[in-house]
Amino acid sequence: MSSVDGATVRIPYRTPARVWQFVAFGLACAAIVVLLVLPLYSGTRSTPDGTEDITATLLEVNGPGALVPMLVPVLLTAVPLLVPSGRLPGVTIACAALLVFLMVLGGATIGLFYAPAAIAAVVALLARRR
Repeated sequence: MSSVDGATVRIPYRTPARVWQFVAFGLACAAIVVLLVLPLYSGTRSTPDGTEDITATLLEVNGPGALVPMLVPVLLTAVPLLVPSGRLPGVTIACAALLVFLMVLGGATIGLFYAPAAIAAVVALLARRR
């Protein structure tokens, strides 16, 4: 709720900015699914019969500890959805900036999988500014 000239005005929850934030959250969740299922590692193994091509997922190679960095972008897209509308602009700016920073920082590994979520978070920020 917001106060304008002493009158309380209820800010609607479903705004274009919120819709884009939901899209960012969905895309971040989809990125985790892709990262868990897609075989990102490949190699060859020598066997007595010759060589064998092998593939492995991120979780198979790095173990459950790999889930922590994968969940950070999901949390950054979920936080603006949980914050009341009055405090939303600052939280949205901080979360979108951190998400873009982490996407660039991890660009050589898993960061680019979160690019669609980061773009949607920035669009949510820009939709709020209009």
